Amino acid sequence: MRSSDPTLTPRIALRPKEAAEALGVSDRTLRKWMKDEDLPFLRVAGVVLVPTAGLEEWLVERATREHRADELADEIVDGILNTVDKSN
Repeated sequence: MRSSDPTLTPRIALRPKEAAEALGVSDRTLRKWMKDEDLPFLRVAGVVLVPTAGLEEWLVERATREHRADELADEIVDGILNTVDKSN
């Protein structure tokens, strides 16, 4: 007999609304990420599913990419400030 309590069964995929709730974003934002940001999803018999493993990988990759961009921006600002300081 199958349990009706979803907390007892590990989920390997989520519906978009569930994935949005898990990320704390709106369904509209999640669907935009699916379209524009390469958030992994698939259609099975017309049902859209977001694989949990792919969601976690996408999130880590995105966070890493944004962290690298922040570090690069800090280096650029530091370089500009050093140049300004040296010219004074």
